[in-house]
Amino acid sequence: NWLPQLAAAGGVMRAAALDLRGYGDSALGRMQSTVGDYCDDILRVKEELGADRLVLVGLSLGSWIATSFAMRHPEMLAGLVLSGGCTGMSEASLEERETFRVSRKVPLDAGQT
Repeated sequence: NWLPQLAAAGGVMRAAALDLRGYGDSALGRMQSTVGDYCDDILRVKEELGADRLVLVGLSLGSWIATSFAMRHPEMLAGLVLSGGCTGMSEASLEERETFRVSRKVPLDAGQT
């Protein structure tokens, strides 16, 4: 999903895309992932890249994760770009969040992109 953007940004800065758990080449895992898990994943990528500060770009669910990361680690950000996000997920019940997560997984399990 992010390859064209990586190619464009990579010409002027170091750029990487994070496959969220269950997306791209990343396994879903045995337990339900939390936003904290995703934020920890961003921290691991930051460490692997040796980056001091990040510009996070989030689309849809990624904007929710990027916002959550920004709230937890504002000192680690040089910028934040959000698109097509939903801010209500933080207020959603556990059941609503699980329903959303499962609905995102169904087409992937069916071999769709």
